Amino acid sequence: MLLLLIIMSMAVFSISSIMILVSSVYDTSKRANVDIFDYFSIIQESSDQSGTWSTENEGIITCYDVNVTTTPITTVLGTTNSYIIATADMDDLINDLNINIVEGKKPSEGKQQILVNNSVASNKSLDIGDQLGDFTVSGFFDGDVQVSLCHMGDFSTLYGEQPLSMLVVPEQGNSIKRVNELCDELGEDVELITRKTQLKNLDDEFETINLIMDIIVILVSISLAIAVSAFVYTSYANRNEEFAIYYALGYGICDIIRLILEETIYMSVFAYIVGNGVSILIMKCVETLVYAPIGQVMNVMSAQNMCFTLVIPFLVILFSGVPVIRRLRKTDLLMLIERR
Repeated sequence: MLLLLIIMSMAVFSISSIMILVSSVYDTSKRANVDIFDYFSIIQESSDQSGTWSTENEGIITCYDVNVTTTPITTVLGTTNSYIIATADMDDLINDLNINIVEGKKPSEGKQQILVNNSVASNKSLDIGDQLGDFTVSGFFDGDVQVSLCHMGDFSTLYGEQPLSMLVVPEQGNSIKRVNELCDELGEDVELITRKTQLKNLDDEFETINLIMDIIVILVSISLAIAVSAFVYTSYANRNEEFAIYYALGYGICDIIRLILEETIYMSVFAYIVGNGVSILIMKCVETLVYAPIGQVMNVMSAQNMCFTLVIPFLVILFSGVPVIRRLRKTDLLMLIERR
């Protein structure tokens, strides 16, 4: 019985761990490319129309002319990007985004310096004075605004004059939802970068990957469940004499069947809890020792993981409990007792 529990728990653990590792890539990309738009939105290549629009909505939004580019960050299973924002109003933007500098100082204009989020710095193993592209790191800030900030003059010196975008921040008392509602008024001719558009782009990028991984996980789950079920079935098949003794003691066939189902369900539930529990514990250690040092996130508990791992106990009950019951109904338990 103990061996059965261990094998079933290992099967649940395997599926849970695979799902957590795969979803961590999506979570890291989402944090760097989607979650930052909880704090601002961007209007690509701002025009006279957007300039008039910003004037009309003074008191609700604050707008900054910016240049936007990206820098790659490494994930355990691939790469994604983090934004670099060049602005001529560094102090005001830092205040509006509630950026808290925890080490170093703000970039000095004319020195080609850059202020980096702690998560990006951890991912790239940066210290103050190191190079991030063509910029020198001047300081680090904490929080969820996973971007880097530099002066627009330095950006133009390095890369030439680029078309300006407009970064839109809600003023105090207003929400980013209200900002995005106002952005939608600009019409389809204006290219917007908001949480909604970025989330759609990310989901589109991961759609094929997620489909392939879901198919792989389902196939692995079914294969493991069948293998475990075969082992459970064999274990029960070797207990015919035990069932015959129960029958001789007055247990009916229905009573024995109920006993088998209860055992199978209890084992499956126990293995489900233990397997997921061990997976969460180990993945927490992986998050602390591997992911956190490189500025990545890992969601060790999610409804998706719990649902996928339910496949194991469900199929074990289906592929072992049902065949054992059918076999028991066809077995002459009295004959087994007489042979003893």
